[in-house]
Amino acid sequence: MSARKLGKFQLRSLPLFLFALWFMNFGLPTLMREVPLWLNPPSTEITKLTIATAMTPEATQLFYRQTPVIEPKPVFAQSCSNVNHATDELVALGCFRSSTQSGLIISGKIYIQSVTDARFDGIMEVTAAHEMLHAVYVRLSKSEQRDLGDRLEQAALRVKDPRLAEVLKRYKDTDRELYRNELHSHLGTELDNLGNEVLEKHYNRYFTDRKKVVALAKKSQTAFRQLDDKAQALKIELDTLEANLKADKQSIKKADQALLANQQNLDSLKSSLMMLKDQADDSSSENFTSLAQRFESTKSNYNAQVQDYNAQVQTHQDQVDIFNQKVDEYKQKVITYNTIGKEERSLLSELSATPNKIKPTP
Repeated sequence: MSARKLGKFQLRSLPLFLFALWFMNFGLPTLMREVPLWLNPPSTEITKLTIATAMTPEATQLFYRQTPVIEPKPVFAQSCSNVNHATDELVALGCFRSSTQSGLIISGKIYIQSVTDARFDGIMEVTAAHEMLHAVYVRLSKSEQRDLGDRLEQAALRVKDPRLAEVLKRYKDTDRELYRNELHSHLGTELDNLGNEVLEKHYNRYFTDRKKVVALAKKSQTAFRQLDDKAQALKIELDTLEANLKADKQSIKKADQALLANQQNLDSLKSSLMMLKDQADDSSSENFTSLAQRFESTKSNYNAQVQDYNAQVQTHQDQVDIFNQKVDEYKQKVITYNTIGKEERSLLSELSATPNKIKPTP
């Protein structure tokens, strides 16, 4: 009887044991991922981010399950410390942290830096969408990541915006997996035409209208783009001025050499003229007339050359004055160009939670 009871107990407990084993390895992580949102409802500010970026219900639920929070700069800097953003020069406005168990994502957390400066309207919304896409990417299978990664690298060739291109290059130069992960978030929120139907279909799962988030990305970069446009236009002017100044400098140098040669010629002619005068004064009366005529002819030629020389000197001086004016204009434009660099650094400091190293202004 005890044997039958034992047997009966074994038959019933084995499925329970297997279920418990499965639950600990798979069910518990899944349950932890699917905790009802009513236990931790999103704030109004977080909800607004999903609406503004046109997230689909699937994307919205995924975003909420990462318990996203908006934090002021000092707190955000601590929350996202040691997060890999390729280099210190890249300003982080959001980060996504996740933990895994048995290869499965069991929890995630999204941090977004609070930005209240009206010059950066839209930047928090784009950051939210960007970090949501990181949560999407880490949940893809390796084969899905490889397939999307190949397509994303092709789409990256379509990037024309210098700032985005520079950011992507910095990631590409560090780690390919990180690069592809960042491509997935950056291109999905910032590149309007991906040039790939598979990618567009993929992002359609997460945005009802991806153009909205791309428009927000462009809007949030307006302040930087205006400075970039000013700097680019000024750089063209500086390059032109610099080339002209180099040409003018060579022309002035040649004019200096020509004037020096003319001055030496006039000095020689003046010496000859004085010798003729001395000869005429010392000559006999029969030779005086001939020498006097030669003296007058040489003097007339000398005076004509002196007038021509003086005109050349004046032209040269005018050329030098214009050159100096151009130099002053060039210096002023350099000051303006460097001021733009300072304004850009100021903008970056407004966003950056911690002081970042910035390349010096060229």
